[in-house]
Amino acid sequence: VQMGGDFIFSVSTPAVQSSNTGGEQNFTVTSNKDLTLTATDDATGGAPSWFRLDKSSFTSSGVAAIDKAFKVTIDKNKSLKPRSGKITIKKGGTEVTVITVTQSGTTATVTTSTDAVNFESNAKTTGKSVSLKVTSNVPVQIGAVDYSSTAGQENWLKITPASATHDDATAASEKPFTLSVLSDNPSDNERVAKFNVMWTDENDRQQTKQ
Repeated sequence: VQMGGDFIFSVSTPAVQSSNTGGEQNFTVTSNKDLTLTATDDATGGAPSWFRLDKSSFTSSGVAAIDKAFKVTIDKNKSLKPRSGKITIKKGGTEVTVITVTQSGTTATVTTSTDAVNFESNAKTTGKSVSLKVTSNVPVQIGAVDYSSTAGQENWLKITPASATHDDATAASEKPFTLSVLSDNPSDNERVAKFNVMWTDENDRQQTKQ
């Protein structure tokens, strides 16, 4: 592109896109004039904390147009939300072009090692407990236990811990919970307890039935 006043300028891409794992991206600027490059986070309007340029200026040869490569380093996106920013290229105080920078978020995943646990009637006496493994890329918590389907049989199940933290949505981890019976079942009838394994983020609450 040749602009007024014999200003020659081009950029190799209008957009830099990254997956949630981040990494390095490169673009090339061609110009015959000095330029400045400024990175901005769309969310804050200020300097981005999650991506950076290796240099913020383009120094021309003073004669013919030359090419210079710029590197954008993008951090891992540990949240579920996508994020965006921009790189503004200016000649003097005049904006020449804007390169958009976008990074995808992550989809929450929560799976449990089983969706049903059966105890013998004397599980309390025998000290029987069961391990429940929750694999997720988000924090999870155990919801209130629902005993309503078995009349008169309440508060006999203990689940520890009540929650488990997780700070990096790009990778899942296994979180162990222990289900313990607090009293033997004195009845001939089966008793049932239900609870949810839940996760939360900034906007949503979703749950997995257990």
